Amino acid sequence: MELKNYQNKILADISRYFDVLQHSKDFDDAYHTFWTTNNPPIMPSLNGAVKPYKNTVPGAPHLCVKVPTGGGKTIIAAAALKNIFDAF
Repeated sequence: MELKNYQNKILADISRYFDVLQHSKDFDDAYHTFWTTNNPPIMPSLNGAVKPYKNTVPGAPHLCVKVPTGGGKTIIAAAALKNIFDAF
């Protein structure tokens, strides 16, 4: 199955996040760096669209992909496994 352009962009963003994480080794710092180096830059804030990092499972990166209903979240998750395993 061929992925749609927005799905490929999401996978590229996941890979970029894990690249940033590999360099910083700190989940909160990697999350902040990922968003502030985005194009356009986004500053995570409590009142903004992108909230600050949530360390819900200590020792494991927290990653959330928001896609509308019917947007292929299951396909994205399955395809993202390769990106995640490649990063580690």
